[in-house]
Amino acid sequence: MELGSKKRSGDLAEWRQFLRLLGLALTTQPRRVPAMARNYLMFSLSHVLLELCPILRRGLVLGKNVRIQRLRSLERFGADSSIEIGAHTILYEHARLEAVGQGKIRIGQYGILGDCRISARELVHIGHRVLTSWNVFIQDNNPHPVEAELRGAQVKNMCRRFYPRTQVERTQQEDEALLLDWSPPTSPVIIGDDVWLGANSTVLKGARIGAGCIVACGSVVTAGDYPPCSVLAGNPACVVRSLRPYEVEP
Repeated sequence: MELGSKKRSGDLAEWRQFLRLLGLALTTQPRRVPAMARNYLMFSLSHVLLELCPILRRGLVLGKNVRIQRLRSLERFGADSSIEIGAHTILYEHARLEAVGQGKIRIGQYGILGDCRISARELVHIGHRVLTSWNVFIQDNNPHPVEAELRGAQVKNMCRRFYPRTQVERTQQEDEALLLDWSPPTSPVIIGDDVWLGANSTVLKGARIGAGCIVACGSVVTAGDYPPCSVLAGNPACVVRSLRPYEVEP
């Protein structure tokens, strides 16, 4: 009962804060009120639905005060996949986290994920206080074969999923047999604490980015170790500058 009372008190305090800010916006910036109300309601409704529905929470571990603006941001494919998000992290509506098969996504506390897409078939681990800008892409796997013959068979199978069953070609079994021994190559992506991923940046499988790094706009970070407190830029990205070392918060 005591925990329930504390939660209700916290919810009431949050609503009072929202109403106070709404009143302030009405008197100072009335044009921002519709967008402000929309954002708050989206965060609140997603939070309530996750609390009420155990099915939606399956495979999800959400820390205290996690804010998710859209439930479709969290996608799991496979009973062994999981997504864990640390306390006080914010996921805006254009963020999309996708854990496939045995893939695991781990995100630390106080993160801000904007317009980003994260795809994991093995492991994507992101530290605390990580900031993503617009159109950031993180992937720990190669989703398509390098060999043209295998890739062609895969593409045909993908297209056939949209056929009515009566129109599936007989060669489908041959293509599936060709792909039987192929599985997407994976390698964990590790991103340290206090990393800033700039707009249009890409982090590919096997990349290990140290704490305090900045990935410049449009950069492509490929497999390898990148030292802490570095600015990474280019395609493929490399260290172009070293930043002042700092003490990483616990």
